[in-house]
Amino acid sequence: MNKTFDTKTLAAAAGLVLLLVGGATAAEDPQESFKALFGEQVTKVKFTATLADDVKLAGEIVQIAGSNKLKKGLLTVMYNTAFDLASRSVKGHATAFDAMANLSRAVSAEKTKCSQRSLMLHLKRFQMARRTADRKMMAGPYVQALMRTSKLMAADGNLDSAIAYSRKALITAVGFKLPGVADIRSDNSRLMAMRSAAKKRQVLETKLKVDPADAEIRKKLIELHLIDGDDPVAASKLLNDDCDEMLRTYVALAVKPLDKHEATTLSELGQWYGALAEKASLGAQAAMLRRTEGYYVRFLDIYAEKDAKRLRVSLALASVRRKLAKLGMSASESGGAVSSGSWPGSSRGLLFAWRDSSAMIKLTPRGKAHIAKDKSMSVGAGAFVAPGAINAKLLAACQKTNALTIEAMIKTDSLKQSGPARIISFSQDGQQRNFTVGQEDGSLVFRLRTTSSSDQNSTISLLKMSDDKWQHAVITYELERLPSSSKTAGRIIAYLNGRRMTHKMKKGGQLSGWASMHLLFGDEFADKRDWAGHLKNIAIYARAITAKEAAAKAKALGMLAPKK
Repeated sequence: MNKTFDTKTLAAAAGLVLLLVGGATAAEDPQESFKALFGEQVTKVKFTATLADDVKLAGEIVQIAGSNKLKKGLLTVMYNTAFDLASRSVKGHATAFDAMANLSRAVSAEKTKCSQRSLMLHLKRFQMARRTADRKMMAGPYVQALMRTSKLMAADGNLDSAIAYSRKALITAVGFKLPGVADIRSDNSRLMAMRSAAKKRQVLETKLKVDPADAEIRKKLIELHLIDGDDPVAASKLLNDDCDEMLRTYVALAVKPLDKHEATTLSELGQWYGALAEKASLGAQAAMLRRTEGYYVRFLDIYAEKDAKRLRVSLALASVRRKLAKLGMSASESGGAVSSGSWPGSSRGLLFAWRDSSAMIKLTPRGKAHIAKDKSMSVGAGAFVAPGAINAKLLAACQKTNALTIEAMIKTDSLKQSGPARIISFSQDGQQRNFTVGQEDGSLVFRLRTTSSSDQNSTISLLKMSDDKWQHAVITYELERLPSSSKTAGRIIAYLNGRRMTHKMKKGGQLSGWASMHLLFGDEFADKRDWAGHLKNIAIYARAITAKEAAAKAKALGMLAPKK
């Protein structure tokens, strides 16, 4: 490989970046600023015989952009150029995706453009695949990128484009029999309802301007925002004294976050949204039921009494989830009723929970993976794949909190498995991952991608495994500020049967560098890394649970080990 730049040149560039932070000496034009920093290096790599130089320079630019507080205009040019350089080679695609992910977080105005550029790269990867198996492997990330772009377009008010992207996602998902088709179809229906509601809203807004005292028109407009638009904030702005007391009360309450309500209010809001779902159009029903579900789950989480109120809400929640199932929707976040004192425990930060085959969340088996007689997953020469909607939720939540908990009941078929063999993985293939829980002979191991650990294959040994015996394992990760320092470090704690066994520090790194991946159990999404064993009681959180919670979880499952 030709050496077109060296560390001294890049160090000088980094130093110049630091001068630009204050803005006093910076050129007004971001393009000129970038040219002063990297123009020579960019020109050189374009004329080398290998694309490896392009990818390397792209990585350096991404690293420098992420390590300094720069003006948004310069950041935009740096990340976009890094994307252009890295996307020229398949080996640089991960860097290209990172560039767009970083830019969308740093400059919110660029989110939709970043999503569109990432989408085009996913489409390119999809079209490059020739074998059917390879095309199906690339179809998943492509569909996720379509749905992300669709949601951003909808948020920007461009519903026609949002629907077009959603339709492409649906056609692709159906054609390749991908998981999450029902959720995509429901989202498409919701977008269609939103577009129809937008047209109705324009008509009603015009009428209300002509006659602001028309209480009936005002009520219809409020309900349109509330139900079809799923936007209580917009609805609340139309409230006045002419509206009936119930509407004024509940719309005002619906604006507040879940954690700001007391148990009684949560129960009432759940009932109110349930009533709205009854009169909602098919496209808007799912959103109303989701809100109903959210209020009921939160009620069960904070209401400790085991009385008639709790039973009533539990039954109502079960009814809501049956209705969601009829719409083809999986239970949100928890995947089942959640209550303190039972597994999985608190629903705070809970993204995924699968007790056994009775869970509302339906996993897609692959290869020879199947449900065993005890309702656990049995994997080996196969895997179970989580619904696509879970992937997007897991990605967004952990990027926001920079924290993670993975819990599972694990029983290995053999202590002679290596690779490591993949037990639970949020990954793309054998080289690209956000996290992996695996087995390396007799050890449970962990791999985690952070912004300060580009080596995604760095393996941390956590626990000793037992052959053909159930074990309850919990792994947590969170950032911790170092004593007498502004720096942070990542703290990894592992619990076995409710007792802390491992406490390790990892060079501090955020999870903001995570990329769109697939959550699956027993293997990699692509490449063979089979694990043979059984799994049940799997939970994933976007926070680090406490030692007390880990013990309570093990106790609820009858797995709590005695104190030593």
